[in-house]
Amino acid sequence: DPNHAQRQQQDSALYQKLVHGEAFAEHDAKERDAKVSKRQFLDTLKGQTISVLSTKEEVEGDDEKRGTPCATSVPLHILASLCDTVYTMVRSDRMLWSRQNSDMEDGNIAEKNDEAKSNTNWHQSTLDLTNFRSGPVRSFLSVITDASKSENDDISLANVPPEHIVDVCLISHYLQCISVMETSIDVLKESVDSDNCLSICQLADQLGSPSLFEAAVTHLIEKLDDMQKHDEWEEFDVTLRNRVVTMRNAVHSSIIGRGQKTAVFFSSADEFLAIFSDNIREQRERLAEAKR
Repeated sequence: DPNHAQRQQQDSALYQKLVHGEAFAEHDAKERDAKVSKRQFLDTLKGQTISVLSTKEEVEGDDEKRGTPCATSVPLHILASLCDTVYTMVRSDRMLWSRQNSDMEDGNIAEKNDEAKSNTNWHQSTLDLTNFRSGPVRSFLSVITDASKSENDDISLANVPPEHIVDVCLISHYLQCISVMETSIDVLKESVDSDNCLSICQLADQLGSPSLFEAAVTHLIEKLDDMQKHDEWEEFDVTLRNRVVTMRNAVHSSIIGRGQKTAVFFSSADEFLAIFSDNIREQRERLAEAKR
């Protein structure tokens, strides 16, 4: 009976929906509670500022020496709302500060610090980014400040100097500012050429970005014969160099290349073996079909 079969199918779909809802209801509720808690905590940071330390760059006519720390004051709420690392640092420090005050009260210490007890400011007043130059740090802070003024925290790197893009990407990775990191990676993917593909390949490996790695390695494989003649190739990381050569040989091999209309890309030996296994399985299926 077609109607009976249709009802069974509808009942099965409804049952699966109910089971899925029950299974994930608790998880969804916890996720909503976490978002509410984060938003409430970020609200307590409004009006506070933090001093971001970076390393001064050499400027013509400037008497200060290159390498000395310089500070930039930014709203803490903006930095914590967009950078997971800063948010975690601030929240952990706040919890520790509250716990210390609680321990003081439990121990009935007569000379407890009443000001600290009621203080809601972050205990730390600086963020150390002295591993980065002041120019890129200011560019990064400008990007997130502009994003905070938009309705959807839209990220734009239009005003970031090209020579700062890589460092902005590294800073966003260090601070786990995912939105800025993803946007800067998109910019870098579009800028890959023979002059920078080696450095971008190493950067992608450092960031753990498969899409950026693919963009750099794809160009590198195409130009590998020429690139191997450059001095930069000898300075290229040995592990990455061996991976690139292996990938080039495999891509050009008939083992996985036969019948492919587009380039085959893989980022690891495991991925190559998976592609190879799929190819073997497909050839076996075709052979079985031909024998029938």
